[in-house]
Amino acid sequence: ANPDIVYYATGELHDSGDSFYGDGLFKSVNGGAGWAQIASRSSVGSYLSRVAVNLSNSSMLYVAGDRGVMRSINGGANWTATLATDWCYDLALDPSNSNVLYAAIYGAGVYKSVDAGANWARLAGGLPAAGTFQRVNLAIAPSNTQVLYASFVGPGGDLFGMFRTANGGASWTALAATPNYLGTQGWYDNCLIVDPTNAAICYAGGQYPFNVGEHGLIRTANGGASWTDISVGVDLIHVHP
Repeated sequence: ANPDIVYYATGELHDSGDSFYGDGLFKSVNGGAGWAQIASRSSVGSYLSRVAVNLSNSSMLYVAGDRGVMRSINGGANWTATLATDWCYDLALDPSNSNVLYAAIYGAGVYKSVDAGANWARLAGGLPAAGTFQRVNLAIAPSNTQVLYASFVGPGGDLFGMFRTANGGASWTALAATPNYLGTQGWYDNCLIVDPTNAAICYAGGQYPFNVGEHGLIRTANGGASWTDISVGVDLIHVHP
């Protein structure tokens, strides 16, 4: 890995009137001091949500966005849509196996690739039926890559369901105790991340808690069995997720 090489994907993949289109994908080879465009929006999409690099082959790049999942095998010179069913809101790479990736597709669900993104299969095993939800976001546990969390947004922008797998997506458990941290803005605000050393700890961020009793930034320490709102600071003011 070379920390001086940085990729920057442009365009905001949010369903709002102030989400601006981007200008493709940019690369820096000097830690951000200078940038060069390596892919136009006509080749990778106008609204990009995630860019990732294959850990075993730095010439293999992935971009998630309004054209689904785009892959390059030559450092960004050429791109192919390998999963173009709908918008891809999130992409998770297995840090222990570069051939394994997960993609979150709007209205369809979670897909998995075991051949470095060349082919994809939709995961079922306890996940909602396609067409019953909208946006999906993912987080993989670096300490145990068989564990992933997936947050599904309902048609009203609320939390449709939080799910967890402990076997690489073969089966999923609904985490029914998850509070509606999205409010009604899940189409716009939704992010997940797992603690790097503990797969049972996950953080989820959503809508600002405008009213008493609402949740905005939550944490679980037991794999999603229960959650705590952590959005209130020592000054009793809510942080904006």
